[in-house]
Amino acid sequence: MDVERPWTDFIIRGCPARRTFPKNPPSLLNLQFLRIVILGSGVNVVVRFPSLPEGTPAKWAQLKYHQLDLVFRFDLPKIIHFDLQGCIDYKYDPVNIHFSEKKFSMMSASAEEVLSLTFLECYAFFVPDADLQLSDFIRDLAGSDLETY
Repeated sequence: MDVERPWTDFIIRGCPARRTFPKNPPSLLNLQFLRIVILGSGVNVVVRFPSLPEGTPAKWAQLKYHQLDLVFRFDLPKIIHFDLQGCIDYKYDPVNIHFSEKKFSMMSASAEEVLSLTFLECYAFFVPDADLQLSDFIRDLAGSDLETY
């Protein structure tokens, strides 16, 4: 019987998301889709957890963080296939994210695939209390002007 691998197995080793939840990464089901940011040489997919996941670092609770965003970054030269279709009402329609070997899929709650990406490398970053800092975080990550779609 095949055991499903955690999604963190499909992102770059040493990436911050792997270190934040080393043993039990949070589920990627019923997330709030926030945006896709095309910036410099990368595509960033940003989602929000409905509440802080189990196993959240204790320091985040001490700092009174109350929400957690997750940014998946794909460098354009390392994207093999990119397909964006349909639309999502980001305020109301939860999404589910699925990883398999070199494939990232985001589906709406009605199981319609909205985004499909085949990639060579994927980075992932957690951003606590992102309303305060997400735009700055992504801008710093890419080192250029921010364009959000």
